[in-house]
Amino acid sequence: MNSQSEVILVSFPLSWDTRAMVDLKPPVNLIYLASWLNSRGIGTRILDASQQQLDLPQTLAEIKTATPKWVGIPFYQGTEGTAAKLCRALKAEMPEIRTIGGGPLLTAMPGRIIDARLVDFAIVGEGEAALEELIRSDRPAEEATVTINGSEIADLDILPFLDYQLVSMPDYFALQDQLKVPRSVFMTTSRGCACRCTYCASPKLWPGKVRRYSVDRVLREVAFHAGRYGRINIGFLDDSFFSDRRWLAEFFAGMAKLDVTYSCIGRADHITAEIADDLARTGCNFVSMGVETASRERQKALQKFLELDRVRSTVGFLGQRRIYSRGFFMLGFPDETPEEMAATVNFAIELKRLGMSDCTFFPVVLYAGTQLSQQFGADLWQSQIHQAISVPSENRLADAKLARYSSVPASDVNVFFKHDQMVKIVKAAYSAVENMRETSGEALRAAAVGES
Repeated sequence: MNSQSEVILVSFPLSWDTRAMVDLKPPVNLIYLASWLNSRGIGTRILDASQQQLDLPQTLAEIKTATPKWVGIPFYQGTEGTAAKLCRALKAEMPEIRTIGGGPLLTAMPGRIIDARLVDFAIVGEGEAALEELIRSDRPAEEATVTINGSEIADLDILPFLDYQLVSMPDYFALQDQLKVPRSVFMTTSRGCACRCTYCASPKLWPGKVRRYSVDRVLREVAFHAGRYGRINIGFLDDSFFSDRRWLAEFFAGMAKLDVTYSCIGRADHITAEIADDLARTGCNFVSMGVETASRERQKALQKFLELDRVRSTVGFLGQRRIYSRGFFMLGFPDETPEEMAATVNFAIELKRLGMSDCTFFPVVLYAGTQLSQQFGADLWQSQIHQAISVPSENRLADAKLARYSSVPASDVNVFFKHDQMVKIVKAAYSAVENMRETSGEALRAAAVGES
C-alpha cells in the first residue's frame, strides 16, 4: 500500500492473537464499498490485513504510512473484539484519522458500538451512498459517535463492477488452488431475502423487498471478470438465488452463451428437475443449500418451512447431473434435545447416500438482529472464534471445517449442553457423516463429555 488514499477500508483477521486460516473469498463487502467510492472519484484502498496475515502493529504501521483521512472498519459479531482492538489502537496512535464503523453487527445492534465510542462515525444499514455522502461532507470528528442511517440503492444496476484489483487475487487464486476449488471471483445478483427465518439477520439488515440486478447487468459483469481473469468461476452469494423464476429463466438463457462456471446458494425446495437441467447446461458446478434441521416442527418454529421431501429430491437431481451440492445444518437450538440433534445428523447421512457431496454443521449462535435472539437476553448473544483449530485431532474433517467455519457460541445457548460441549457434538456429527454411521441422542451425550 504505497500510494496515498483518502479512505482505507480494513479487512482484518479473525483474531490478532492467533493465526487462523485465511478465507478463500476476498472481502467482498469492502470491495463493493471501495468500488463505489472509486467510481465516484474518492480515492479508496483496501488493506487486506487478513490475507497478508498482518498482526495489529503491522496493520497500524501500514495505515500510518498511507496517511488516510478516513479508515473504515466492519463489525461482525464473531470478530467484535478484534475490531474493537483496532479502533482503540487507531485512536491512541493516530487520533487525527476519522474512523467509520459499519457492517452487520453495527446495523443489528448499533448501541453496543456507539456507546463504547469505538468509532467517530457509525453507518447503520446499506453503506455505499451514506459513506460517499459522509466523506464528501469532510465532517470533523465530534466528542460522541455520530450515527448515519444508510439509504438503500433502489436500482442496483447503477453499482459499478466489482474491482478485484483492490486485493491480491493471485494470492486468493493460489489459496483456492491449494484447497482444490475452482479459481473464483464473487458477486451478488440481489440484495435481501423474501424469507423471514428467525435465526437469520437478513430481515434486519435488508428490511425492504428483494432488489435484483437486471440479468443484462449481471451478464455484463460476469463477462467483464472473465475478460480480466480468463475462464473463471463466479461465486454468486445471494441469500436465495432461485426465488424469482422469471429472472432465473432469463439468466439461464444468457449464461449459456458465456464460457464460465458458477456456484450459487438457495433453497432446496426451489429447485426442480428442470432447474437442475438448466443449472447443469449453463455451467453450474456447486449449489449450497441451508437445511438447518430434520424436524418438521422446528422448521415451522424457525419459519423456514422447508419441505424435507423436496430436499431429498433436489439432492438426487443435482447428484444425477454431477453438480456438487452442500447442505448446511444447525445443531443446538435453545430447547433442542439430543435426540432431535441426532435426527438432523442422521438426515445428513441420508442425504449423503442420496448424492449430497458435502455438509457443514454449525453450533447455533444467537446473532444480534435475529428474531430468535430477541427471545433471549443479550448475555446469550455472544460468539467467539474457535481457538482449537491449530490443534489437530483424529477427526481431520471436523478440524478442517472448524478452521473454515470457526464462529462458535461463547455462551450456553442450549439447555442440555454447554457451549464448549456443542463444539464436541459438532465434531461427533462430522465423524458420523464421514463414517456413514447413524448416531443417537445417547451417543451425542457421550461425545459431549468426551466419552468414546
